[in-house]
Amino acid sequence: MEPADVLIWTLRILLPIILFCIYFKLQSPKDEQIPGPTGQVYSRRELMDQRKGVPAHCAKPPGIEGIALKDPTEAPALFVAAAR
Repeated sequence: MEPADVLIWTLRILLPIILFCIYFKLQSPKDEQIPGPTGQVYSRRELMDQRKGVPAHCAKPPGIEGIALKDPTEAPALFVAAAR
């Protein structure tokens, strides 16, 4: 083998290894994540305090007038367990 061939094969083997090492070293560490939320945080109590109750005497919007709770005696098809 000629010296030029040896040099080319050496570069073909070592260059990807060197580039991988450089790439691996430049990656940001994954362990240094900040735990929990970092923006504005509101407790559940604060959010619930902001809810406004709707008085019972107010009319329902037309889109939700027909919504009602059903039990198994009124709609048995809704409560049938699906066979798996």
